[in-house]
Amino acid sequence: MSALDWLIDLLQEDFSSAEKKLMETRMPRRDKILNVLAIRLLRKDYEDLIRIAEESLGKSPNIHDDATAKILEYRLIASILINDLQRVLDSLRKLRTKIFILPTPPTLFRRVGDWCDLLDEQKVFFVRRQILGRTIADLPLSKSAIALLSLYLRKNLNILLQQNIKREFISYVAALMAHTPQASYALKLLSLKNIGEDDYNTLVARGKVFFALNQTAKALSEFNRAILLIKEKRGGLEALVNISQIYAMYGEYKLALEYVKRALLIRQDPLARLTRGIVLLNMGRFDEAILAFKALLRIESKRLKLLALLGLSECYVAKRNFRAAFDVAWRAYMLDQTDEIVGLYAYVLKNLSE
Repeated sequence: MSALDWLIDLLQEDFSSAEKKLMETRMPRRDKILNVLAIRLLRKDYEDLIRIAEESLGKSPNIHDDATAKILEYRLIASILINDLQRVLDSLRKLRTKIFILPTPPTLFRRVGDWCDLLDEQKVFFVRRQILGRTIADLPLSKSAIALLSLYLRKNLNILLQQNIKREFISYVAALMAHTPQASYALKLLSLKNIGEDDYNTLVARGKVFFALNQTAKALSEFNRAILLIKEKRGGLEALVNISQIYAMYGEYKLALEYVKRALLIRQDPLARLTRGIVLLNMGRFDEAILAFKALLRIESKRLKLLALLGLSECYVAKRNFRAAFDVAWRAYMLDQTDEIVGLYAYVLKNLSE
């Protein structure tokens, strides 16, 4: 039997045969689970999809593992389609760190001025245009999942729900809308009178929306207000990381490092560790930054690995070790050969290393 026989059956909409052949095909277990979930979604077998997803996820899923995050997204979509708000909220709670933390500004794109003058004028224009819209593609969930969530929220806005449940649900969806053209509508949702007073979630969500709308000062104010409402000793990681990122944008690296250190005392979250590496790089503490970026290369997240490799490459550039910088940049390019900016970066470093 060919390894693609199951896919042929799937294209012919013979879902039962496709799933049977898939189970007999040799492939990594997580890949097989994701394919089974996709088939169950096409079959509209949502209850069974949720059962398989939950068995695979366990009690404490690692949301920074790409396969785990995708399984959670399948569970979220199926829960929406059967109108199971409790499971929808549970999926969003598990993803909350990725939902609430700002898109991490890639070191490469923050420091692009150091090397873009080595490119021709047309390439420089392309790079700058791509940088402006870079974070738009940096989504915690797929565009289709965010669109489905937004629609689900609109349909349930007027349904009688407990105030705290409605407030929490709106906070997650509004933070996701920050990645879409609906950011202004997200602000209106967070200002609804029937969701009660602001809490940590609404403030962080509003801060993220303000940031998306280029109102950075307002975003910083909301994140600081969120910290004041923290009651749990191990709460507030998202607001602290976001504040750190904003101070880093302003060049206030000592303050940025202070806030991200506070976040890491709560939990050694990979997004917080990446932010720390970026701050150390910009402070000129290259050896510490190298250790921080290298430690992230073990995480099964293509995006985090890519950013860590770019940060590592920038450390070697700063140390004038262009050969090592190119080797690392090439590894980053091999992770995602569709990323033209990373390809140009590797091209520049190749020329510098020769």
